Amino acid sequence: MLVESPEVAALRRRVGPVAWCALEVLVARRHRDGDGLVVDASVRFVAVELAVAKNTAQRALKTLRSAGVIETAQGRNSGGRFGATTYRVQLPVDMLQPDQPKPKPSRKSRRAPAAPGGQVGQQLVLVPFA
Repeated sequence: MLVESPEVAALRRRVGPVAWCALEVLVARRHRDGDGLVVDASVRFVAVELAVAKNTAQRALKTLRSAGVIETAQGRNSGGRFGATTYRVQLPVDMLQPDQPKPKPSRKSRRAPAAPGGQVGQQLVLVPFA
């Protein structure tokens, strides 16, 4: 994710809230390429992640491109059709937190939690009234 600093705060104010959230979506999916940080994502993916319309996501990405935060590269396959869009993140390294390994999901015990003090609680029995 992004580190809090005066430069990051200024960028957040400059691009606005929707574009900032789009940037966070892209940064969360980044991976290292030979030249820098690359994200393989589509406008639809960003729209779904932000829960906004596709046009809104497109405007947010355009804002980030205009601000010089991302560059877009869209290749074509052998048949001449457009391939997946790749975004190159153009942020200084000090604005990004280092990648951290994802925590492993904890295995929950099937045992009932112990009563306070480590004692086993009493069993509650319901008896019908006669």
